[in-house]
Amino acid sequence: MSPYDLVLSKYEMPFPLWELQVEAINDLAPKPRSGFYAEVGTGKTVMSTITALYKKIQHEGQSTVTVVFMPPILLTGWKRWLDKIRPKLTTVVYKGTPAERKQINLKADFVLMSLPIFKNDQEYITKYFDSNYDNVIVVVDEATSIKNTGSGNHKMVRDFAVGRDLLLLTGTPLSTPMDAYAYVKLISPTIYRNKRHFENLHVAERDFFNNIKKWANLDFLKESMEINSCRILQSDVLKDLPEIFYMPMHYSLEKEHVRLYKKLGDEQLLILEDGGKIDATQATRLRHCLQQIVLNPDHFLGKPMKPAGYDLLDQILEELNVESVDGHKLIIFANYKMTNRKLVEYLQPYGVVACYSDVSAAQQGINIDRFINDPTCRVAVLNPLSAGQGLDGLQDVCRDILFFELPIVPKDFIQAVGRLGRSGQKFNVRCRIAVAEGTIQMSLLEDVLRKDVLINKVQRGFANLKDLIFGKE
Repeated sequence: MSPYDLVLSKYEMPFPLWELQVEAINDLAPKPRSGFYAEVGTGKTVMSTITALYKKIQHEGQSTVTVVFMPPILLTGWKRWLDKIRPKLTTVVYKGTPAERKQINLKADFVLMSLPIFKNDQEYITKYFDSNYDNVIVVVDEATSIKNTGSGNHKMVRDFAVGRDLLLLTGTPLSTPMDAYAYVKLISPTIYRNKRHFENLHVAERDFFNNIKKWANLDFLKESMEINSCRILQSDVLKDLPEIFYMPMHYSLEKEHVRLYKKLGDEQLLILEDGGKIDATQATRLRHCLQQIVLNPDHFLGKPMKPAGYDLLDQILEELNVESVDGHKLIIFANYKMTNRKLVEYLQPYGVVACYSDVSAAQQGINIDRFINDPTCRVAVLNPLSAGQGLDGLQDVCRDILFFELPIVPKDFIQAVGRLGRSGQKFNVRCRIAVAEGTIQMSLLEDVLRKDVLINKVQRGFANLKDLIFGKE
């Protein structure tokens, strides 16, 4: 009996799986370590759950628990999903204050928690599972959180998973080929001896700032990523998913705004009057300043100024009839806290909610629920890193996205669009991209497209972003 059939002989799932998902489960479930690199809306949660249940069945007669690490905003969605399985699984969400967490009984089939909570209670949790369970299955949802091998998150998961089955889940494309090392090292640890070995094989050239300029042997890296893993795209399984329309919307800044933008750029570039090269730190700071000045000129000018981008926003809100409960809801993605704060203030008449770093994880969950369920809540302002991954349900009430500030890497853009362009969406998603003429936003768009071409050489992507946004030539 196949792993999938064995699980179905003991558990009832809320819906049947696609053939590609079944094939992935049957291939990966028997393996101690695996990567479910399934694009948004293609079922990495259900595939990993069935895989974990298969492992539990294999250890019948022993105490077994599945621990799932994830961003805090996903805890509610995971709990709701597991509660649909019959016979009913015991699921514990480990969160709250230190005093509240001490009262939680961790005897369960599934224990859900965030990595920050695990970091706080790592010693206690590790000792508890070592003492109370024969087998611990470790699942990391949105595994981008551990892609940096030097980070505390990566080291915590690496150490906790020693001698245990490990499943990595992410539909997020790689940001750079370097991201692949962390996944491969955890899933197929014998391929590269260490990071130096990886770089010797794949880094061909570095620039003045020691940044990687050229990569090598990407075919081998692609093969390494595919070992003990699956890559499922929306186009593989969601044949009837409505098409996403991408609409770049170019607009011009007012003359005073243009003068301010150029003045800031000139001042920063002239810091090194001896003609020396601007260093990487200065370059990064300048890039962020130039992005923020596009939508927040008053902060830099020292007096009120409504940016032209808000005129574009007004036009879109009117077009969608957002003010009316019979109109369309709108999701706005912006990168910076300054922009998010001002958008929330500006959009109060539309019952706006927000998810960005100023908003607690608990409140973000409440805000998402309100956007989905409250007809008077018409607009959600989201940061791509805070709410661009893993969230489900937005597609049931919304079809319109506006990127007010474009993410600087393709994965964040693709994941953000995936909040609406996923299974359950009944309409064509309309993705508007605001681009201020003559500013860094134009080069950022080109940079995102360039990076996407590189990544598709390592990990199969659903499409070329340049073709999607501008159409095939």
